[in-house]
Amino acid sequence: MNKPVTLYFPPINKLGNIAFRKVCNNSGADFVFTEMVRVEKIIEGDPFQLRKLRIPKDMQSKTIVQIICEDITRIQECVDKIVELTEGLFEINYNMGCPQSTMAKNECGGGIVKNPKKVFEVSYALAKACKKHNIKASIKIRIGKDRESINILENVQNIKTAGITKIYIHGRTLLDGYRRPATYEEIGQVKKAHSELEIIGNGDVIDLESLNNLINTSGCDGVLVGRAALNNPYIFKELRDKTHVKLSSGVELITTIPSIIELLNAGIQEDLNLDYLKQNIIYMTKGVIGSAEFRTILNNTGNINEFLQYCESIIKNKNN
Repeated sequence: MNKPVTLYFPPINKLGNIAFRKVCNNSGADFVFTEMVRVEKIIEGDPFQLRKLRIPKDMQSKTIVQIICEDITRIQECVDKIVELTEGLFEINYNMGCPQSTMAKNECGGGIVKNPKKVFEVSYALAKACKKHNIKASIKIRIGKDRESINILENVQNIKTAGITKIYIHGRTLLDGYRRPATYEEIGQVKKAHSELEIIGNGDVIDLESLNNLINTSGCDGVLVGRAALNNPYIFKELRDKTHVKLSSGVELITTIPSIIELLNAGIQEDLNLDYLKQNIIYMTKGVIGSAEFRTILNNTGNINEFLQYCESIIKNKNN
């Protein structure tokens, strides 16, 4: 990585909540995504979906909103509503990558990749809706339905024709899910064919080696770091500073506690309860040495301030 690369934290439902996004942003992620919001539910005013759109003022210039829908005729209405609810909005992204089976069956999320005509129609509707508000439109997409029908070049051409110039490409097919290792050659083919487009690579970036491999193989303009960030939100700073180390054994609990304390403080600031953050903390302590008792206390605690004090006591006792 010879030049600074733009780093993104992707949209991850529940785990990508407002408090965790703050930690990622503070640690060096240039941009973070909201959780995926459903067009129809936003228009209806669904409280759960609207909560995903909460963006603190100090993160307005760093937060990208992602949407998904079943009725593409409502994209304009949804974008209008999001603009009304969200100050400082600069980019709206459409999800063409989620492999969830029900969505895929309905050609929603990742299921849309097998229908290039619909890829164009959705991209055109999004581009038009965003242009009205002078907002960047972008697409997040997989490379195809399966390894026998990779059609990312055709889909990218349709997205470009629709008027969108920023595309996030996940180096997996729809049927790969998250199990098969991502490949980067297809992302590189897109960048080579469309050097004028802003291409953001995605898939299996877990350390400096994989980050450099993605950049060198694809020539992409930026990189999404997802699951590795769920374990360690400080990975963004470590990657940027080239200090990230691949450990042969597990991480000690004391190493993880500072990021958990930061998450809890962000949760308190955003008026979130501990239950809302428990899955984040469980993920952050996955495989961590000495975390069994810690997670037991977490599961038996309901007060976020009490648990914050417990975490702070671990640091204090270590220093004494």
